[in-house]
This record gives sequence, C-alpha cells and structure tokens, in this order.
Amino acid sequence: MIDERIIVEFLKLTEGKKLKIDSRKIKPGDIFIALKGKHFDGNDFVKDALEQGAFLAITTKRFSDKRVFTVTDSCKLLYESAKRILNNMAIDFRIGITGSNGKSTTKELLYQALLKNAPVFKTPGNYNTEIGIPLAILENREALVSSKYAIFEFAADQRGDIKKLVELVRPNISILTNVGSAHLGNYKSHQELFEEKFSIFSKLKTDDIAVANGDDRRIVERLEKAPFQTLFFGEKNGELLLEGYRYITGNTMVVLNFNGEKRLLRLKGIWNKGQVMNLMAAYLTLFAMEIELPELFLLDSILPFDNRFKVHDFAGIRVINDCYNSSIESVMVAVEAIAKLSKGKRIAVIGSILEQGAFSKETHHKLAELLKDFDEVILYNVDPQVEYIAEVIDPAFIADSIEAIVEQLIKRVKKGTLVYFKASRGVRLERVLNAFKEKLAKNG
Repeated sequence: MIDERIIVEFLKLTEGKKLKIDSRKIKPGDIFIALKGKHFDGNDFVKDALEQGAFLAITTKRFSDKRVFTVTDSCKLLYESAKRILNNMAIDFRIGITGSNGKSTTKELLYQALLKNAPVFKTPGNYNTEIGIPLAILENREALVSSKYAIFEFAADQRGDIKKLVELVRPNISILTNVGSAHLGNYKSHQELFEEKFSIFSKLKTDDIAVANGDDRRIVERLEKAPFQTLFFGEKNGELLLEGYRYITGNTMVVLNFNGEKRLLRLKGIWNKGQVMNLMAAYLTLFAMEIELPELFLLDSILPFDNRFKVHDFAGIRVINDCYNSSIESVMVAVEAIAKLSKGKRIAVIGSILEQGAFSKETHHKLAELLKDFDEVILYNVDPQVEYIAEVIDPAFIADSIEAIVEQLIKRVKKGTLVYFKASRGVRLERVLNAFKEKLAKNG
C-alpha cells in the first residue's frame, strides 16, 4: 500500500496535467511517470523528460532535482490514486467490458447511445490495462465528476489482469462479449484464459448485473446460480437473440428477438455478425439500466473504427480493412459476412495471428480451413508463423515485400473483386493495404 499522504500530494501535483509514461512524448508542463517495463526502465529517462520540459517526474530513483517526486512503486501509486478518485465519485453506473473480441466496439456503441441520455465517461483508445485505466482516470477527473455513467474496457494480457481492474473500478454492470483464442499464447491453456475473462464477474453484488454471450455454454453454466441479475445475448440462447441479418444498399438489416418480440434495426454501413453481437450487448446493457426502447438509442449507431472489418470501394474493387487485430473468431464472422457481400472473385491477404505461443501451429491451421472459401490467398510473411497456413492450403503467393504483394494484387483484381486484409496489429498489414489503395488510385 502507498502512504495516504503521498497519494494526496500526488493528486494535488497532477491535477489538470497530462501524464506520460514515454519520455519521448513529453511536452512542456506534462508529468512523466517512470515505469519499469519488459524492455526499458523509465527511471533511466527521467533526465530526458525534464530536459523536454516536464513539470514533474515520478520515479523510484533519487535525484537532486526539485522537479522529481520519488516513490517506492510508481505503478502502485497510479493504481491507488485512481482508486481513491473513483471511491469519491457518485457515478450511477460503472460498466466494465471484456472479451476476446469486440471490447472496444461495444464500449464505443454504448458511449454513442448513452451520450443521448446523460454525460458519459469512457476510457480512451487502448487505455485498458492496469496502467492505462489509472492514467485515464487521473487525467479525466473533471469529466468523471460530471458523468452519470462511466464505461471501462478491460484487457487481459496475462493472468490476474482483470481481477486487478475489477478491484479498481468495481463495476455494477459487467459485460463479457465472448471468450475466444485472442492472446491465448499468454496462458497455459484455453481454460486458464476462460477463467481470466470470467473473472470480470468476480466482484458483482446482489443488485448488480452481468451481460454475457449466451451461446457459450461455459459462461451460462457458471452464471446459472449467480446471486446477481444475468442477461444473455446470442443466436441460440438468451433474452436477446439474433434471428438474421442481410445487406441492402450498403446498410445492414438486422432482425432481433427480445423476449419473444421482434425488433428490426437498420444499421448504417456494413456490419458483420460479431459487430452486431457487440450492439446486442449494448442493447441489453441499456435495458438493464432501465432505459426504455434501447433500439431507438442504437438506431444511429456508427461503427467507430476504420480498421475493424471496414468496407471500402475503390475503382470497382471492394476492400475490407480488418488489420487492427486477428483471431480465429474474428475471421469466422468476417468470412460469413463476405459470403453475403460478394458473389464475385474473393482474395484474402493474410498475416500472422500473434500471441498464440505453443498454440500457433494449431491456430494457423484453423485459419487455413476458414480461408478455403476464398478464390486466392496471399500470405504476407513478415512474421513467418503465417506460413503454417501453407501446410493446409496452397497460397497463390507468399512474400514479405509490400511492393511484391501489391504488384500481385494489381495483376489479379478486376472490377467486382473483393480483397480482404487480415492480420494481428504487430504485423502492420495496413501498410500493404494502403500501398494497394494508392496503386489503385494511380491506375484509375
């Protein structure tokens, strides 16, 4: 535990300031938080931060400079200080969201809907870790004070992460979008990963609410005797069921069944089934918050990201940007949507699914099976794990060169062709996609 007096002093010093953990991003007046990571120790860059104009540096090392605030543990100081802020906030609903896929989309859809009703705080971007969430809380104290609702996204890079975040935030509505294979390599088994995700419900009390994927039998069975309220969404099981979806003139028509009553939604743009499920999680959350007719709050929903199954048309070529991240589950819903979207030639440009560890070969073999629906598969092997796919199917082309892949695509596409780009974020497949779009624009 951090001494209460230190927390109080830290909160005074940081009020109204930007907090940075990367010394290279320091601007005059910012506060530098020196943290020790896997590859670098932020304490070694305190002088650099001060030279760039940092108002203050928080570090575990002693310096003679008066602009240095020395503590025993910078990470714990962030956590305990953020916890103190939240404990003093009168927020009606604290919503925690986790899952293997769809966390950020669910968060953004909820934010869009709730903002129509009252002021809302949400964790920005990827501020979803034991470092990111405290930073978001500390930097946005004023926004939290004025907010009726607060939405927090929880990441689970390793065992124990979610329990720490639940202990910090103490959500009274917890959402579990799904439990798949993303980040599986950071865990000993599928079951250990499941237990980590499921721990989002670990602190819910009798009057609290769990919103979860009802098609996962493991989740349903574990919540069967829960002392708190449970609400499920899915295709086969739950209060809210997806009965079907189709695409009409660039929009998505969705048929939902809510407790036996049909709900028809016309969503702007092209949504895949996973994104529709995220909207369903948001729907049940609005219902749990006693907001009448949730569908009316969701009708104007816009998919918030350009790199998560975002469909674009260029010179008669349909391009799908799905480069943000990758998992078997996200490819499954993409393949289903693509089958509805296109009857013409379909090409997949694929990079590795990262963070699979000992499960990498198995994962890429499963990925290969899903790719059999495409006419041609091109592998971007800047990370060589993707080559496991070639043990199951015959790729049309393999290269680690952006230029070579773009050249191949230009040769292979024609009007009406759909090109799907998919890989984990670390592969940076968007560089290939952007080069391809530039070439298409140049060629007219």
